[in-house]
Amino acid sequence: MATDTALTDDPQALVLNGINGSSGAYLLPGVALADLARLARGEKPDDEHKKALAQRHDAAAPSFGLGLEWDPQNLEEAGWGVIFASDAAPELIAALEPLLALRKTQAGERYRQYSGAEGYRKGDLPDRAHAWLGREPRKKAPGPADPRKLPFYLLLVGDPESVPFRFQYELDVNYAVGRLHFDSVAEYAQYANSVVQQEKAAAAMAPDAPQRALFFGVRNRGDRATQLSADRLVAPLAQLMAKSAEKTWTLDTQLAEQATKANLAAALLGAQRPSLLFTASHGMGFPNADARQLADQGALLCQDWPGPMLHRGPVPGDFYFSAQDLP
Repeated sequence: MATDTALTDDPQALVLNGINGSSGAYLLPGVALADLARLARGEKPDDEHKKALAQRHDAAAPSFGLGLEWDPQNLEEAGWGVIFASDAAPELIAALEPLLALRKTQAGERYRQYSGAEGYRKGDLPDRAHAWLGREPRKKAPGPADPRKLPFYLLLVGDPESVPFRFQYELDVNYAVGRLHFDSVAEYAQYANSVVQQEKAAAAMAPDAPQRALFFGVRNRGDRATQLSADRLVAPLAQLMAKSAEKTWTLDTQLAEQATKANLAAALLGAQRPSLLFTASHGMGFPNADARQLADQGALLCQDWPGPMLHRGPVPGDFYFSAQDLP
């Protein structure tokens, strides 16, 4: 693929994803590595954070994540846990019960639910990850995951005010952490039931049933971010998967001109929906004053966008794929 002349001149600049749907401009400008380094050096870690960093470099803890003695694809070994805020409403926990019950059967003795006094504590001194890990019943020091003390897979439930991003990112150094947040209890229940139905349907399929993976890589003209992700992420990954995938998998790749909204819609709404979808594109961001923020925040900007050199002003919905495009 040819390189467009409109790419950022500085090859060392970090280019960031995200387009402002109201203005059509980038959400964030590119950042020079030197400027980023100066910004990073401006924040001094507190004593507890420095202590945690030192422990991670201890000879007894040479790596992050899950040790080789446990299989990350087996929940009975790696474990699965859910973390609620200490004041989470009982009806919220009950709404997720179908999902929690399924994970309990999959993880067995290494399933854990942290709620009430065992959950995340807010208040005047909100929990940091090292403090939460060190309390009963965990008694776990910072460092590599040990599923005998704490599951490797952790699901946080609630908005960032209930369970802050900082807590999430500190845990994420050594654990596989996800977050679930909806506006209503009914939406939590709908999510839990849909996941259970999907997993049960997948388990009922024959082992040799065909499965499809779709790699969708946007490459907008004059846009370094998507050109890098298409050329150096999506295309190589698809090629690697094509060499190593089992015979029951069919791999499709939609790159550059093929990565349109219409093609993505056809893939997701057609009879041959992919079991795995991997995308790389800009995400849509809208300021508070934009009426589209609630419905379209985070939508996938597709190849239909002409790029920063040829488009000015608000980005029309025809250029991006949002939740509203799914039934």
